[in-house]
Amino acid sequence: MTDHLIPGVFPFTEAELRAATSLFVPLDVRGQMINEVLEICAAVRTDIAEAKEARERSSADPVEINNWVPVFPDELYTALALVNVDTNERVEALLSRWWSMQSISRRAQLMSDAGLHPRDTPTPAVLAVLEQEEAARRTEWAARRAQVAAHARKGE
Repeated sequence: MTDHLIPGVFPFTEAELRAATSLFVPLDVRGQMINEVLEICAAVRTDIAEAKEARERSSADPVEINNWVPVFPDELYTALALVNVDTNERVEALLSRWWSMQSISRRAQLMSDAGLHPRDTPTPAVLAVLEQEEAARRTEWAARRAQVAAHARKGE
């Protein structure tokens, strides 16, 4: 069994959370943030278990079968990526999954906007927009990492 706070969703340990928050959260509010994240993780684990039970009993109620997905500040994921190589790999895997889902939705939107069926082969113009947006996300991610790393170095 893993000691990740929410396996598959927030795959980090409490120790990794504490290390990450030390990189960007002021000491006077750090404990509060850690406690809030831990409380959210506990609630999501409970929600995941309840949704799984509902699916096992073949419930068709979307409220019962879908679980809540937490949203944490971007800075937290950025700091987690800076904790060590292993946490960086887990953050990168999460980002890759999120960005892939966003890209699929965005491609469908762009295709519809162009008057095409969302499942058709994307046009070169659609692909160009998607590539630009991916590059912008990567640039923003790198800038955020640099900002948190610089803040952490100041605090050393």
